[in-house]
Amino acid sequence: MMGGGRVNTIEVPNIDASQAILRFQQASAKQEAGIRTGLQFYETALQEASVAMRAGYDKSNKTLATLSQSSNTALDETMRMLNLDPIRREGEEYKGKYSQEEVSDKLSQTPGYQFQVDQGTKAIERQGAAKGMLGSGNTLLALQDYGQKQAMGYFQGYLQNLNQVTESGKAATMSIANNEVGMGQFDSQKEQMIGTARRETEVASGQIAADEQYRSAAAQTQARLENMNNAYRYFATASNKAAQDYSTNSANNRAADQLGFTRDQFQYKQQQGVDAYNQLGRSTQQNTGLRYTNQGWLT
Repeated sequence: MMGGGRVNTIEVPNIDASQAILRFQQASAKQEAGIRTGLQFYETALQEASVAMRAGYDKSNKTLATLSQSSNTALDETMRMLNLDPIRREGEEYKGKYSQEEVSDKLSQTPGYQFQVDQGTKAIERQGAAKGMLGSGNTLLALQDYGQKQAMGYFQGYLQNLNQVTESGKAATMSIANNEVGMGQFDSQKEQMIGTARRETEVASGQIAADEQYRSAAAQTQARLENMNNAYRYFATASNKAAQDYSTNSANNRAADQLGFTRDQFQYKQQQGVDAYNQLGRSTQQNTGLRYTNQGWLT
């Protein structure tokens, strides 16, 4: 508004959204740090669990491996005793099947075998001696038959013992395989779980960023709207004031114009009076020869 050569300005308050946006950004940063830390703890826990499980499996497998090796040895021994070629294994010295003499030597070295044979032989000899038949064919046949039965019995027993070791080793080998399968499954699940957690973390991170951008944009929009509303209100107030001032000035101008018109009319009438008076004076002087002066009518 103009007045006396000065420009009157109106201060419109301005709302700044920068502080709100900064708080949103700080909150988003804390949320982001939180989910990243949580992911790190989760991955660390899974890795530690994997290490602990592997240590347990390794300890178990070490014991089971001993049984498995014993099983292989027992199986090879069984095949040799049966006059069969054992399995060739990489990194191990290969030993072929036993001869008949070697089988007999193995049986004779069995604990208790020789003692049992000696005791049985002595008993048969005593019986033969008592009958006066110590060197007879019957006594020799009895000794031979007894020896064969003892050898067969110990041979079967020896194979059964080897079979028990072989079977226990098979179970140990299967347990080692199951342990490795279990470890592999856990590692696979662990990687899947970590991958899922990482994907979920990235999704959450994106949601946090999107939420922060949305709230920042909303704050900026709200600030702009409020600033526009403030500017409109102040503009409306200034317009109303200007209108009021203009109305007042117009009224004053109209009064001044009316006063000037009245003054002009008065001066016009006054001049008309003067002109009429002078005309009367001239007419009187022409008709009477008198003239009006400051001292009155003179001849």
